[in-house]
Amino acid sequence: GIKGHPHRFRHSVAVNMLDAGSSVEDVALVLGNSPAIVAKYYSAFVQSRQERIDREIQKSWTVKKLVRVK
Repeated sequence: GIKGHPHRFRHSVAVNMLDAGSSVEDVALVLGNSPAIVAKYYSAFVQSRQERIDREIQKSWTVKKLVRVK
């Protein structure tokens, strides 16, 4: 009675593990992938990761130092 494609469940497991703080390496081990594949295909969907990146970007806006571009 369960509907859905197996990859949808795989994706859910990966994203839920990453969102709960599991390392990319641990998720890769569970999925049987390399850490690079996990980072490429699953990390982008982790809300806590995106929120952390947003905070880091906002902190950089408060810096008043100009960076020289060659």
